[in-house]
Amino acid sequence: MFRGRLLRRPPFSFSGGSECLCFLIPAIRHAKMLTVYPTLSSKMSGTMTFSERKKFIELKGLLSLLLLTLLASVGHSQQTETGSISGRINDPSGIAVPGAKVSLLREGETVPVATATTGPNGSYTLSQVSPGKYLLTAEHAGFLKSNPANIEVAPRKDAGFDLTLARDPSPGGASATNDSRAAQGAGTPQYYEKQRLKPADFTGAVDPGGYSAAGQAERTGRLLEGAAQLKKNPTTDPSIVSRGPSVAESKALAEMELNLKKAVESEPQSFETNHSIGEFYIHVGKLAEAIPYLEKAYALNPSDYVNAYDLALADFETQNYAAARQQIRSMLQRQDKAELHNLLAEVEEKSGNYLEAANQYELAAHMEPSEKNIFDWGLELLRHQTLEPAIEVFRHGVERYPSSAKTWIGYGTALYSRGIYDEAVKAFSQATDVNPSDPRPYLFLAQVYSVSRVEARDVTEHLHRFAQLQPRNPQALYSYALALWKGERGQNAQADSSQIESLLKSAAELDPRYPDVHLQLGILYAERKDYPQAIEEYQRAIKLSPELADAHYRLAQACVRTGEKDRAQEEFGIYERLHKQQLAETEKRRAEVKQFVYNLEEGPRP
Repeated sequence: MFRGRLLRRPPFSFSGGSECLCFLIPAIRHAKMLTVYPTLSSKMSGTMTFSERKKFIELKGLLSLLLLTLLASVGHSQQTETGSISGRINDPSGIAVPGAKVSLLREGETVPVATATTGPNGSYTLSQVSPGKYLLTAEHAGFLKSNPANIEVAPRKDAGFDLTLARDPSPGGASATNDSRAAQGAGTPQYYEKQRLKPADFTGAVDPGGYSAAGQAERTGRLLEGAAQLKKNPTTDPSIVSRGPSVAESKALAEMELNLKKAVESEPQSFETNHSIGEFYIHVGKLAEAIPYLEKAYALNPSDYVNAYDLALADFETQNYAAARQQIRSMLQRQDKAELHNLLAEVEEKSGNYLEAANQYELAAHMEPSEKNIFDWGLELLRHQTLEPAIEVFRHGVERYPSSAKTWIGYGTALYSRGIYDEAVKAFSQATDVNPSDPRPYLFLAQVYSVSRVEARDVTEHLHRFAQLQPRNPQALYSYALALWKGERGQNAQADSSQIESLLKSAAELDPRYPDVHLQLGILYAERKDYPQAIEEYQRAIKLSPELADAHYRLAQACVRTGEKDRAQEEFGIYERLHKQQLAETEKRRAEVKQFVYNLEEGPRP
């Protein structure tokens, strides 16, 4: 069904009475069997990612909504015209106050009919306001709430109105600082209030805990890649995605497409018909075919936010970054919104404009310090090894959203990359406690089981819980085995070799194509000096993953022990080749990382 802002208006709007329903009847007969993709515009609701919009949901709800909204529109072709209010919130010296809450109330009422938050330049816009007389107020932490201002909204007109917020004279109020810009980004890390990203004069800089040590580089890279994957929502059932539409479903969708095309042919200059067929193509994953119709709808009504946003997002997903950038910047001129800055940041990141991407993520987080915006900003800094700022951003994120597992994971990854291992392990452990049944945080914790002697026992306990909760998960058994075996070394803990072997064998049975399990079994047997058994396991690991350098090295060592010197020399040679390749790839990644630094001498952007 339609979600998010698409619910605010009917997707079709005809004035021809009940006969306009006829073209939907054939499709409605198939409603129980049809599936389509959710709408892109649901991104604005904050509940879905773009990848989820490509996944199938039942079309019954969609068609029911089309029918209901269409019926509701019959006899109501003349809709109430609305107006808008826009302006700027300043302090007494005329400096903009970003992050202020603007509320619009009817006279005699206490519940606002509309609210807005000011952008970085202090501007706000209240759209689609019904004509009438209202009271307008503004408020911000550190300032006194403004007195209600009388304002009248007329149809199809914008009522411009600026408000001034007086500083709060109480201790800790805005007057406590000489810089009224300290109000900027309320709720965001104060450490960054007066900082601005600039390109560093170097690339590939060495940091103490991440890429400075070759032994940690690969692990740091895996953590970063894992954190980046958390931007996607993994809750969707993959079986729904993979099956595709049935023959009957495809036939019904084709019939619906034909009817929508007929509607466009009948009313080619109708915003609703062009927008609706554009959304249909988005639903079925045909983004390139959706764009021309969304563009036509945009030309007919450029002020429609949903259509404009979906057009920008479709351009982005079809890798037309120049068009997406132009579309988003055009929208920002009309309405300065955090989600637009966030989307523009994604466009700039994909275009290789990393500095601008980081600055746009920062703007979005200051304007709207949501879980997503804070995470995205911190991740962008982390991707480019700007570690100290990333730590501060994520630290603020977990303080504000203590129940966000992905924010704790981002915080742990930033700490680990900086070499602050004990705190990193604590952060990953905290992530597992948010929702103990979620396997993802455990997989991050499992990668750092051996880096903290202080937290070793706690890590083992958490991974034990993982194995208990998911006894059929090979990664859970493997992770717990390694924590038992290696995580508590140096803690006077006596690992049960038979228990570790049993856990690893169970993991291998659950997933026969898990090379790391066979590598660790080989190492376990080698510690027992059972070299023939160790060689067998190393060979299994290499068969599953020929590029697993450590398996070749361990196999070479075992061959030395069994007197197979020629084979050992061959395996050492393979290891050297693979090891050099890995070092070269690591060095290349370091050189390609675009570094940022914060200039502490410049103030924030306007």
